[in-house]
Amino acid sequence: MRAAVLIAPGKPLEIWDVVLPEPGLGQVRVRLRRSGICGSQLLEVSGSRGEDAYLPHLLGHEGSGTVISVGAGVTKVRPGDRVIISWMTGVGLDAGGLRLTAGTRTVNAGPVATLAEEAIVPENRLVPIPDGVPLPDAALVGCALATGCGIVRNTLQLRAGQSIAVFGAGGIGINVVQMARYSGAGPIIAIDVDQKKLAWAKEFGATEVIDARREDVLGAIYAFSGGGVDAAVATAGSRSSMELALAAVKRGGTAVIAGNLAAGERVSIDPFDLIKGKRLIGTWGGENNPDSDFPFYLDLVRQGALRLKELASHSFPLEAVNEALAALRAGNALRAVVDLAP
Repeated sequence: MRAAVLIAPGKPLEIWDVVLPEPGLGQVRVRLRRSGICGSQLLEVSGSRGEDAYLPHLLGHEGSGTVISVGAGVTKVRPGDRVIISWMTGVGLDAGGLRLTAGTRTVNAGPVATLAEEAIVPENRLVPIPDGVPLPDAALVGCALATGCGIVRNTLQLRAGQSIAVFGAGGIGINVVQMARYSGAGPIIAIDVDQKKLAWAKEFGATEVIDARREDVLGAIYAFSGGGVDAAVATAGSRSSMELALAAVKRGGTAVIAGNLAAGERVSIDPFDLIKGKRLIGTWGGENNPDSDFPFYLDLVRQGALRLKELASHSFPLEAVNEALAALRAGNALRAVVDLAP
């Protein structure tokens, strides 16, 4: 099967023919239909995460596909099942990464590697897709939709009438926005440097938008919220957005860091903000339980309360995976996806 392979930081991904073994204990072989591309892959490909000890290796941590076969001990899914593949762990057996072959070469793969035609995945990284949800659309539940929605539902437990500022209107931020809308929050303030993304944010439920290149961000947030928001989420991978998130919340408010910085980058905060009772916390994928939260989000999608199909703004074939990365890097895509239909 064909797979995108990172051979060295800063180099274009290459497409290799990789041999997969039969699934072992707790493993499932899946035929991929679609893979999402996340900002994490941009950091990996550029080398911004620091030393990479596993080169060459496969990539991708959210996708959807159909089960081909299962290994010993697997009871959660069976051949023919449609599944979401996610880096988040749920119930089921766990299994580690793989050392695969591509001709005479060896290539590494973590427990989840979705930028490939097929994958061997641990049982606990799979969630069955209910009827009524198109297989391609479900790919972005595994990270983008679940992380953004989980931040609102689980991390913040945002309530109706509470205000929120979302720094970055990309794949994660846009889902924070739409889950905040579903929760009855308001105002919902989206901040970005890209007019297209701000327009998307309005479509997904933002009540106010701020162009960070042209406006006084904190001044606008204070004006919209009456002196500070109840919650702020920094999804953009920038130091300034993380620092502004804490400054934007009012006394007793909570700022959540959800974006990634390059290895070695640091943020600076005013400790008096903490003395005021503000909280600064991180999030591990929105604190989701995939086996209960993913079906909940998909039920909202089927009800029309959440938008899923529209998240995949740009689609590419596997051989154009470097174009997909470029589209996401340039800020042209809400979420770039790689379609892997046979």
